Amino acid sequence: MTLKPQRLLELYSSINGLRSAFFQYLLIIVIIFLSFQSKRDRGTQTAKDPLTCETEKLAFDIIYFNLGKRSPSQYDDDVVKCLRHLVQKILHKHSITMNALMSRISLDRQTDLQAGFDALSEEIFQNQITWSRIATFFAFGAKLAMYCADNGLEDLIIEVAAQLAHHAVEKLTPFLRDNGGWVCILSIRRHGITTRNNST
Repeated sequence: MTLKPQRLLELYSSINGLRSAFFQYLLIIVIIFLSFQSKRDRGTQTAKDPLTCETEKLAFDIIYFNLGKRSPSQYDDDVVKCLRHLVQKILHKHSITMNALMSRISLDRQTDLQAGFDALSEEIFQNQITWSRIATFFAFGAKLAMYCADNGLEDLIIEVAAQLAHHAVEKLTPFLRDNGGWVCILSIRRHGITTRNNST
């Protein structure tokens, strides 16, 4: 059993309300034990995989950057800048493809976003995973969030970002590990990018 610090303080403050010195002493011992247990549990938690963290960070960044809620910064690394550039390029130059992908999800507050992302990720990555397809997948997430913002569904944006992050981690982690990590997406800016329909 673990207790948060606030709860520990509440228990500690209740000591003054106990009449018996024995019970006061006993409660202090319990609080000390629970506090130690809580610290020990936090100390033994497994650190999150750095690659997973980076994928999730990029997913949320793409959503909020394309909504205009996040501005370029001197602290943005090259991967962040590259993925933003690629996603915006797809959104601007391949609007027909993106609209076709959007038509697969009739979006409202009853939409099962998880099922929608399941279907789209399966279609985009059905034959193989490439950097171009990864950029297309992220562009789709950005397009979906923009649709929410434009149609009074702002409360769904956080769920869109969460589903994009979840499916990116689930689908892309093996590929990323085998292909040098996110830094290797920088090669796309040198060789160009095509959409899923005309790229392998």
